[in-house]
Amino acid sequence: MNTKAIEKEYPVEETSVLISRTNLKGVITYVSPDFAQISGYPPSELVGKPHNIIRHPDMPKSIFRSLWSTIKQNKPWSGVIKNKRQDGDYYWVDATVTPIRKNDTLIGYMSVRKKPLPGDIEKAKELYSLLLRAEKTIAFKLQTFFASIRASLSQKKFFISIVLFSVGLIYSIGNLFFSEWNLRNIIALGTQLIFLVLGIFTSMYFYFSKQKEENILLEAADYISSGGLKKSLKTFKQGGIFNKEILLHLKSISTGLWGVIFKIKLNSTESETLSVKLSKSTKEISELIQKQAAATEEITASSEELSATIHSISSSVETQTENISSIKEKIGVLDESMNNVKVEMGKLDEISDKTSKTAQEGDQKIQNLVVRIQEISSNSAKINEIVSLITAIADKTNLLSLNASIESARAGEAGRGFAVVAGEVSKLADQTAVSVKEITGLITSNNKIIHATSEEVTETVSYLRDILNGIQKINDSAIVVSKSVQAEAERISRIKDNIYETEKSANEINFGIKEQGLTANGISETVMSISHEISAIGQQLDILAEISNNLVKPVRMMGELIDHFEV
Repeated sequence: MNTKAIEKEYPVEETSVLISRTNLKGVITYVSPDFAQISGYPPSELVGKPHNIIRHPDMPKSIFRSLWSTIKQNKPWSGVIKNKRQDGDYYWVDATVTPIRKNDTLIGYMSVRKKPLPGDIEKAKELYSLLLRAEKTIAFKLQTFFASIRASLSQKKFFISIVLFSVGLIYSIGNLFFSEWNLRNIIALGTQLIFLVLGIFTSMYFYFSKQKEENILLEAADYISSGGLKKSLKTFKQGGIFNKEILLHLKSISTGLWGVIFKIKLNSTESETLSVKLSKSTKEISELIQKQAAATEEITASSEELSATIHSISSSVETQTENISSIKEKIGVLDESMNNVKVEMGKLDEISDKTSKTAQEGDQKIQNLVVRIQEISSNSAKINEIVSLITAIADKTNLLSLNASIESARAGEAGRGFAVVAGEVSKLADQTAVSVKEITGLITSNNKIIHATSEEVTETVSYLRDILNGIQKINDSAIVVSKSVQAEAERISRIKDNIYETEKSANEINFGIKEQGLTANGISETVMSISHEISAIGQQLDILAEISNNLVKPVRMMGELIDHFEV
C-alpha cells in the first residue's frame, strides 16, 4: 500500500510549543505535553527512545548531518523540519536545537519547535526535494566528503597564500630593480614594498583579531543559549568598539536573564511547593466538607425527626409524670418487701446454721456406726473361729461315740447301757454338726450384709459430706444475698428520693419540651440552609482543587525546562 497516498498533514496550532530534550546520543529524556499530543505518542513511549522515531522519510540525511555537525560544535541550529506521527500522518515545525551545559559540561540537547510560516514550508519542500535527488548521486557524496576537509583548511591556506605571494613579489621585483634602477628608486620601491608587506601583515593581524573576537562573541552567545548564565563572559584585550559594545550587550542580556531565570527557578520551586500544599489542603478541606455535608444531611433528617418526636415526647413526659406517682407507691411496697426479705434471709441463715450442725452430728453418728459395723465384722470372724472349734469337737465326739459303740458290742449284755449312751452322744454330735452348718450359713450371710451395709454407710458419709458442702455454699450464698438485699434496700431508698426529684424535673422537662417544639422548625430550616451553603462550598473547592492540580503541572514543566540554566 502506498502510504504517501493516504497520509495527511496534522495541523500545528500557533500556541503549540513542542519541546524535547535528549542525551548526547540523541535518546529522548523529556517531552512536553504539546510534543506528545502532536506526535501521537504517549510520553512513556517516547522517553528512552531515539529521537529519529519521529523522522519522516522525506527529510534529507544531509539536513541531519548539518544539524549534528553544528550542535556538536556547541552551536545552535535552526530549520524547518517535517516529522512523522505515530499514525503515519506528518506535521511541519520550525525547530531550534541548542546544546545544554551543566557546570561547563555538555550534557545533552534541547529542541524547541513552533508552527512555521507557510512560505518557509514551501521553501523547505523545494530544498528538500533537490537534496533528496542530489543525495542519490555519487558526486554529491564525494562533495560532502571533501567539503568537511576544505572547511577546516580554507582560512589557513588563504593567509599562507598571501604571505607566499608577497615574499615572491618582493623577491622578483628586487631582482629587477637591482639590475635596472638606481639606488634611490630601489630605496623608494623597497619602502613601498615594506609598507605593502606591513599592510598585509597588519590586515592579517586585524583579521585574526576580529576572528578571535568573533569566536569570543560566538562562544558567549553559545554559552548563553545553552543555559550558561552564572559564569562571567570573557573580555576583549583589543578590538573594535563595536564588538566591545556587542559583548557588553551580551553581558547585559546574560545578567538580565540570570536574574529572571534565578527568580523563575526560585518562584517555580516555591510555587510547586505551595501548589502541592494547596492541592493537599484543598483535598483535605473537601473531604471535611463532604463529611460535614453528610453530617448536615443527617442533622437535617434528625431535626425533622426531632420536630415530629417532640410532640410524642411531650405526651410521653405527661404520661411518665402520671406514672411516677404509681411508681412511688410501688417503690414503697418494694421497700416493705425488701424488709421482709431481710427478715426471711435472717431466718434462712438460722435454719442453715441448724441444718449444718445437724448434718455434722449425723456425720459423726454415721462415723460411729461405721466403727460399730467394723467391730461386728471383727466379732463375726471370731464366731467363725468358735464354730470351727465346735465342728472339730463334734467330729471328735462322733469318733468317740463310734468307738464306744464298738466297745459296748464287745462287752455284750454288760455294755448295752453304755451303747445307749453312745448312741445318744452320736445323735447329739450329729445335731451339733447340723447346727454348726446352719450357724456358719447365718454368719456368712451376716458378713455379706455387714459388708454391704459398710459400703452403703460409706456412700452415705460421702453424701452427707456433699450435703455439708452444699449447706456451706448455701450459707455463703445467703450471706451474699443478705448483703445484696441490704444494698438493694439502700438503693431503693435512694430511688425513692430520686423519684421525688424526677417528678419535679418531669414537670420542668414538659415545659421545656413545649418550648423546644416551637424552635425545632426554625432549627430544621436553618440546618437546611447551611446544607445548601456547604454544598456550594464543596463545589467551589472541587473547582479550586482542579485549578491547583492544573497549576502544579505547568510549574513542574517550567522547572524542568529551565533546569539546565546555571544561576
